Amino acid sequence: HLLLSFALLFGIVKTWWELWDFHTTAEWTFPNLLLMLSPSIILYLVARILNPGREFKSSVEEYYFKNARLIWILVAIAIFIGNTFRTITQDAKLFIVDNLSAVPMLLISVLLIISTNRKLHMIMIIISIIMIFLDVLLINFLIST
Repeated sequence: HLLLSFALLFGIVKTWWELWDFHTTAEWTFPNLLLMLSPSIILYLVARILNPGREFKSSVEEYYFKNARLIWILVAIAIFIGNTFRTITQDAKLFIVDNLSAVPMLLISVLLIISTNRKLHMIMIIISIIMIFLDVLLINFLIST
C-alpha cells in the first residue's frame, strides 16, 4: 500500500513534469486540454480509491485486493492516454523514446488486473517504481525551453 501510494505520487509528479513540453503550444482546444490532463486526474482518482480515509474497516491489504482490479484498470487507461494524446492532439509520432516505458507498464497493469497473487503485486509495484525513476533519470531528466 505504501509503495503503491509512493508510486502514484511520483507518477503524478512525473506526468506534470512531462507536461512542461506543451508550454509553448500556441492553441489548445478544450477537449485536447482534458485529454492532456486526464492521466493526472485518473491517477488522482486511483490515489483516492487506494486511500479512502476512515471509510474502510478491513486491513489495508484486504482493501487493496478488493479494489486492485479497478485500480490497475485505471492505471492502464492513464498510461494509454498519457502515451497517445500527443499523437491524437498534435500529430506526433507514437513510437518515440519517451513512450518506451509505456509498453512494460501496460503489461504490468494487465498482469495485476488479472492476478490476485500478493507477492506478484509487490514485485510488480517495485518494478514499476524503478521503471518510473529510470524513465525520469534516463529520458526526461532535463526539460528545456
